[in-house]
Amino acid sequence: MLAWFRRHALILMVFLGSAAMVIFGLGSVFDSFARSVGQKSYENPVLASWKGGSLTQDDVSGLYQRHAESHRFLVALVGAAEKKAGDTVRPLAPIIVPIQAQSTEQQNNQVIDRILLAQAAKDQGMVVSDGMIRDYITMVSSDAGFSDQDLYKINREVNQTSLDIVKEHLKFELLAMQMSRLTQVGMSLIPNPTEAMSLYARTAEKIECEVIPFAVSDYVSKVTAKPSDSELRELYSEGKAKFADPRGEEPGFKIPQKINVQYFVADEATFIQNEMNAITDEEVQAEYDRLVAKKDIMVIVPKEIDNSFVLPGLETDPPPALPTETDPANDSDAPAPPSDVDAPPMDESSETPANETAAEKTAPAKAETVETEKPETEKPETEKPEAKKLEKNQGDDTKKGDAGESGDQSSLVVNSTRSQRVSFQEETKEQSGQVKQETAETAAAPAETAAATAPAATPAAPALQLGGAAQEVGGIGSDLEAELNKPEEITEFKPLKDVAENIRRSLALPKAGEKMGKAINEAQLEVGDYFAVLQDWEDEGKKGDEPTVDFEAIAKDYKLSLRQTGLMTMAEMSKDPFGGLNLGFSTISEYIFFFSNKRKLFEPQPLNGAAASLPNSYVYWLTENEEPREPTFDESVEQIKEFWFNQKAFEMAQKEAEALKAKVNAAKESKLSELYTDKALPTGQFSWFDSQRGNSLSMPGNVDSPSDEFMETAFSLAPLEAGVAVDASRETVYVVQSINGPRQMNEVGQDFLENQFMKFQMVPYDVQRAASYYSGSEQQKANESLRENQGFEMKN
Repeated sequence: MLAWFRRHALILMVFLGSAAMVIFGLGSVFDSFARSVGQKSYENPVLASWKGGSLTQDDVSGLYQRHAESHRFLVALVGAAEKKAGDTVRPLAPIIVPIQAQSTEQQNNQVIDRILLAQAAKDQGMVVSDGMIRDYITMVSSDAGFSDQDLYKINREVNQTSLDIVKEHLKFELLAMQMSRLTQVGMSLIPNPTEAMSLYARTAEKIECEVIPFAVSDYVSKVTAKPSDSELRELYSEGKAKFADPRGEEPGFKIPQKINVQYFVADEATFIQNEMNAITDEEVQAEYDRLVAKKDIMVIVPKEIDNSFVLPGLETDPPPALPTETDPANDSDAPAPPSDVDAPPMDESSETPANETAAEKTAPAKAETVETEKPETEKPETEKPEAKKLEKNQGDDTKKGDAGESGDQSSLVVNSTRSQRVSFQEETKEQSGQVKQETAETAAAPAETAAATAPAATPAAPALQLGGAAQEVGGIGSDLEAELNKPEEITEFKPLKDVAENIRRSLALPKAGEKMGKAINEAQLEVGDYFAVLQDWEDEGKKGDEPTVDFEAIAKDYKLSLRQTGLMTMAEMSKDPFGGLNLGFSTISEYIFFFSNKRKLFEPQPLNGAAASLPNSYVYWLTENEEPREPTFDESVEQIKEFWFNQKAFEMAQKEAEALKAKVNAAKESKLSELYTDKALPTGQFSWFDSQRGNSLSMPGNVDSPSDEFMETAFSLAPLEAGVAVDASRETVYVVQSINGPRQMNEVGQDFLENQFMKFQMVPYDVQRAASYYSGSEQQKANESLRENQGFEMKN
């Protein structure tokens, strides 16, 4: 091939040069053509207008994408800092709050709110410089000391966008963040003492209640009235342009956006299993032989580690007898025998072990001879008349005496705590002389008599060699040193049948990964070809038959699975196995819905970036995309009736709860559980806020979704007083009775000032988190005011 190019190099140069001139000459024509095609194939609607101009879908979608990339970078930055530090780190500056919503409209609104906040910050003269961005990144990483090269590498791991673009967008985010804080004075930062005192009660105070629930759904069938046509049309007029209220408090019948997603999935487990099935027994045997030769851990039988060992050469003799309380040489540091070893046989006449000499019976304990730091603890010489025997044994055999004067100590076990008093350091000349001198000083004349009567024929047992020419146990070059440093020999391998499956899997993994990637890429190309043909057909006015494609056949060719979600709202798709997958900053459904206006039907999209962490590979495309719209009256009449009946049922449940509350309060000093044994339920102890769950309400027992109203009611009641409260979803009305009631506010305030604010000179972290709970509603009010001031108007 290279030879062919070399032979025709001149012709190719002339051809390519001519082609380049034609292309550059017709560049403007191609550009115009591309624009016209783009205008025909894609619309970019205006979402809103304001004093600063207008915002299109592209503007909002582009900012959301930059936001997601910036947030991913900051999260990865913290992760890299923790990896470098080897521990958890706490950023010195707050990470931008990720945008999360349940609908495309909510996501659009959150992006638009940040645009307005950033513009308001600019209007106030705020500026974010490149130096401020560098400082911000340094603080988020907790001053980890990352170089520019490190930062580029961290960004490349999570984004395809350059770090420069991420930094530029962070200027926008910091402007919006700063303006957001200015609109929440007090609450969003550290609460002032007055606010903190009030919030402290909501984090520190615990009460106990009993409740009786009234489920709204139980009353729907009890509603006997019928709505009139005028009532239904009035509700329709009120709610046709609004989405359904999650609390069911306001009418909302607007039909949300619905999308049907079709996709190929390369299932990792299936590909791996297919490759495992294709691997022969001979291949497994060959890999097993290779692993055995390599002594790989996969095929090694793990050995049980025995932490106890005996000093080399001293494995057979029994341990020494323990000194008695009357033994003049008794020492608390003397070695004790293992409890599972039988004592030596005793001589009936003398109650002395049969193999022990008289001198050995009265000899000082070994530890007294070896340990030289405490000579003052020895008894007077007159108390040890038989110690003279040691002088006889010293001579040329001094080391035997130093070993403890008894051959019975030869089985000293090293892992015994008391046995570890034996020195494992080489004895110095000074220490050796001191031991001999102390031994000689403690010898007494009567010991000669004992020596004369001792059985001379009894051989001395092998003694532990310490000091002198024969190196001390544990010293460099000793038998123990060699034993400890001797490499463990691998003598046993797992049989092939026990590891065959693992070997087969390890051989299959790389092959499966390669085939998965190839299959999904090839399938994406085929879908892309169909999309291009479909686009041409549409651009030509849909002349002739609509192009078709057999997706099932493509899936079969590449061993993929073809699936689809069905026509769903974003909330519904978030519960789908595919739509609910987490991409790190959002679910797949949130991502698809937000960018749905930029996607054409059947335009294939792979899952890149953060999705690379998913085990399976996907290529998806939209087959249906229904935009949000106002329904007709006939389309929404059943939904309107359902809303009407639910409102009536809620009123009935609330009325019965109020009646029961009155009865309980009339029967003073009585618990709900005493009055209504079969209905009352305990909540257990709970505080207003749960410090373990961040800035969220606590979860009292038997209350499914507590609300601010429920907490407000419960914590305002006196002991055994009853009240009525509604849960967060307005699906249950509760009669709630306080059992013990909270402390008076003046007591709580005094506790806070003395034991928290004055003592630590700071507001407790739990109180700060409780404050942030309320900052959301404050931010909502501020954003609404900002929209009004900026002349903001949302387009339909």
